[in-house]
Amino acid sequence: MGFYTVENLFEELEAELSATRRWSFWRERIDAARLRVERMNQALLDQARELEVAANVLEGAGLLSEFRAIAYPKLYRRDCQEQSNQKERK
Repeated sequence: MGFYTVENLFEELEAELSATRRWSFWRERIDAARLRVERMNQALLDQARELEVAANVLEGAGLLSEFRAIAYPKLYRRDCQEQSNQKERK
């Protein structure tokens, strides 16, 4: 059994509804939904690319580990030395 994708669901929906009398009504809505999904996917890819660029910039400046520790404190813990250094700076 394979994984369902949005496109698989649209295809199944088309197969079910194409034989009905109201197919033209549903076709417009399915096409509009496909367009929205395509736009959301593109926005997600753009955001991923933007985050990748930001990570590369931070890594080049030696700040990537600091960013991760602030953004994801449960995944990337700061070491004790780094925390004490920050307390001294304040």
